[in-house]
Amino acid sequence: MTPFLPALIALTAIQRIFELRLSSKNIRILEKTTRKGGGILWPGDGCYWFGALVLVQVGLLVAPLVEASFIARPVPLLQSIVAIGLWLAGQGLRLWSQKSLGTLWNARGIVSSNQRIVLSGPYKYFRHPNYFGVILEMIAIPLAGSAWYSLLTLNFLLAPLLHHRIYGEERLLSRLEHFSELPGKPLHK
Repeated sequence: MTPFLPALIALTAIQRIFELRLSSKNIRILEKTTRKGGGILWPGDGCYWFGALVLVQVGLLVAPLVEASFIARPVPLLQSIVAIGLWLAGQGLRLWSQKSLGTLWNARGIVSSNQRIVLSGPYKYFRHPNYFGVILEMIAIPLAGSAWYSLLTLNFLLAPLLHHRIYGEERLLSRLEHFSELPGKPLHK
């Protein structure tokens, strides 16, 4: 097994722990500021299955490592370089998205009725860049270990979950002023 796979998994796990702490902090800030002038638009209405997304994310940290341990496939150097590049791009895009959203970013997709639409950073160019970063990671990590079954299975599971989550967030965001200024077409009608 290439050392890149365990390294990417460890770095991703550490990043997710910090991300969950940031999300909790941001939700508390969002709840506090929302009481002063609006209401929280919780994702509710089945707009996404948070538990299923968590399971797929945990699968990303476990499945490729297990697969690479039991099925020893070669990992060409070029493939390792591509995997690391995709992972770095995904991390960069996700961190840029979180920085651009500031205290509005949270892992649960909660939207405040008095928040502003963010049109800076990666949101200036396209919708939902954070999720694109997740997709890049979901490709990069299994690729780093030639864990092809994990790559296909995890992304097969992730696709409908992300679609459902984005659809739910779009419905909430459509209630906010300046929603029509976001780049690209909305997913919902």
